[in-house]
Amino acid sequence: MFRFKLPTILWDSRLNTKKSHQNLDHNVDEDGESSSDVQIIDTPLTSTNTQELMFVLCTYIMEIDNAKYLKKHWIQSTKPYPISLSLQKLKDILDVNKSMDIDCFNMAVRMTACNDALFLLEDKYHYMDLQFCSITKFDRDPRLRAKPDINMLAKLLECWPAMEYDVSDCKQILLPDSFLGHFTLYVLNMDTRSIYIMDSMHIPSWFKGDHPSMHNIHNIHYIANNMNVVMELANPTWKDDIYMWRRIVPTWVPRTLNW
Repeated sequence: MFRFKLPTILWDSRLNTKKSHQNLDHNVDEDGESSSDVQIIDTPLTSTNTQELMFVLCTYIMEIDNAKYLKKHWIQSTKPYPISLSLQKLKDILDVNKSMDIDCFNMAVRMTACNDALFLLEDKYHYMDLQFCSITKFDRDPRLRAKPDINMLAKLLECWPAMEYDVSDCKQILLPDSFLGHFTLYVLNMDTRSIYIMDSMHIPSWFKGDHPSMHNIHNIHYIANNMNVVMELANPTWKDDIYMWRRIVPTWVPRTLNW
């Protein structure tokens, strides 16, 4: 159900600078046709059920096949770096057979991280998007990875636009990873010095490790090596080693056989 809600949530976000420029043009051309790109849904929306209305609207979006309209950018955000989402990308979100677009994912993280409600929380959290994976070439063979730009990584630990906090004061750092359309979330708990590994994939039957986290040991090692360096840049008092932290694989994370 989340996929059906996401396009509307992204478009309606206050971070979407494109929304304020999308004025509806209701002028009529010489041939009597409206020059507006807006089309009227011919299915009567008589239901008051929010989920039913959303389903009808999403179904309508899926039926749009005009190449010109699909290329138009409906969502745009510039800080801390530019993200633009076309109607085609929003349409792809609704297709459960396609993996989540990276830009859509990053925009959703940005919305969450810049939510004003976070000011009300006593415990502070730092949300990271997939820029960490992109800069570190996380999905590449370790033998082919170039040394990442540490200064660029350090910027990822700066507070999000319009937010006021320091990463050294955060209780948790949420770091996502994407590989071939599969997403894994690593939660670094700064208080308990623990790493929570949120992975929806079943551990392969051939895996013989003593602990479930050993299945992710190479990723944890790479994350720890880079995060140790950037944490020291962000917080000069940092003297810890994330690789030595306790690793926890929650059993309540829903599992799937599909990527």
